[in-house]
This record gives sequence, C-alpha cells and structure tokens, in this order.
Amino acid sequence: MNKTDLNSTQSETWLNAKFNFQSIRHRSVIMFKAMFFSSAGAMFGYCYKHYDEKVIESNKSK
Repeated sequence: MNKTDLNSTQSETWLNAKFNFQSIRHRSVIMFKAMFFSSAGAMFGYCYKHYDEKVIESNKSK
C-alpha cells in the first residue's frame, strides 16, 4: 500500500462518514415531521370532535 492508496482510503472513509451523518440527520428530520403532524392531527381531531358536540348541545337547547 503506497501513500496515494492511503489518502484515497482516508477520503473514502470521510465521504462515507459524511454521508452517514446526512442520512441520520435526514431520517431524524423526517421522524420529527411525522411526530409533529400526527400530534397536530390528533389535537385537531380532538378539538373538532368536542366543538361539534358543543354545537349540537347548544342547538338542542334552543
């Protein structure tokens, strides 16, 4: 193994590490978006359901 082989191996290792970091970061951003939108959807559904119940109750009392 000569010096150029060592340098190319080091640069390949650096590129792989950089790619793995970006891949992990990308997956964590996707997971954060999924958690955010699922919780936002759950809150919207909960509030909308209870809002409908209040509207129905107020219409019955009229």
